[in-house]
Amino acid sequence: MMYLANKHATEETQYLYPKEPEERAKVDRMLFFDMGTLYHAIKEYFGPKIHQGLPPDPEKENLLKQSLDYLDHFLEIGGVPYLCGEKITLADIAVLASVTELDALEYSYKCYGDLNRWVERVKGNFPYYKECCDEGVAMTRARVKQLEADLKKQMEKERKASLTKK
Repeated sequence: MMYLANKHATEETQYLYPKEPEERAKVDRMLFFDMGTLYHAIKEYFGPKIHQGLPPDPEKENLLKQSLDYLDHFLEIGGVPYLCGEKITLADIAVLASVTELDALEYSYKCYGDLNRWVERVKGNFPYYKECCDEGVAMTRARVKQLEADLKKQMEKERKASLTKK
């Protein structure tokens, strides 16, 4: 996203990834938080579910909750409608994509009031949200359900095999 914004931004879209160093640093900070903290925590916690159909790793849930706590607190003290100011930026889009994965995995973040309000605000003001995300959410849910079904079949097969050996 950073590259595309650098290469193709127009005066009308420059607000997505500002050129002014202090404003850009705010966006970069939240992009790096998303990539290195929030998304990492989601993958750590949900890795077994996403890749094997197993339940999420309960030992990793605290990492995810800490990331969501930080984000909720950041939004609470920010005093602005979006992560980096008065306008939506690449940071809002990136973090929303990560939070949308939580939606796809049916993980509730409703107890994080500021985060929840921010999500609804960004969804409502990002014209391509439904077009970009609804199909991905459905695909993720279908994949997880298929993995869970496959795992259940495999476990049943192994259980039957162990009974015939006895």
